[in-house]
Amino acid sequence: MVPETLAHALAILIASNTSAFCSEPVLGERQSFEVSKHSWQLDLDPFLTLGIYKGRSSSPIATYDLADCHFCDGEDDNCETDGIVEVSFVVQPEEPIVAVACHIGAHSQRFQIFAPWRNDTDAVFSVTGAYYVAYKIRSTNVSVEYDAKGENDSFETLVEIWP
Repeated sequence: MVPETLAHALAILIASNTSAFCSEPVLGERQSFEVSKHSWQLDLDPFLTLGIYKGRSSSPIATYDLADCHFCDGEDDNCETDGIVEVSFVVQPEEPIVAVACHIGAHSQRFQIFAPWRNDTDAVFSVTGAYYVAYKIRSTNVSVEYDAKGENDSFETLVEIWP
């Protein structure tokens, strides 16, 4: 799929101990965080970018390249987990943190965390599953499960926790 299809309904699979705000990524439409006083927006500039803004400011405090991401919908290929969600931790709820789950290439799925107070140009956490990622946002961390090709062309399930 191409970035123009971002207007399609996207579901987020979240098993969370805290409330999380998930939003359908729509190009050019500003989305407010539920907890912090920040917002985010996807744009084509000329590639897919994610901007994080302080409130309704016109200039982003951070911009991230998502050029190789595409979002899909439906039940095939774990598309129901694609989307963008705010991550809010108990210890610092006002910190603007965004998690992005998207597809890359033909089948792989990537999960990234963007935190402009920690890094304003690159993801602070990133994993790519050969076919899927699944994640849980908790009050103090994010747990991500994904598949990777192991020995003898078999697949294994890996789990990473951030931070």
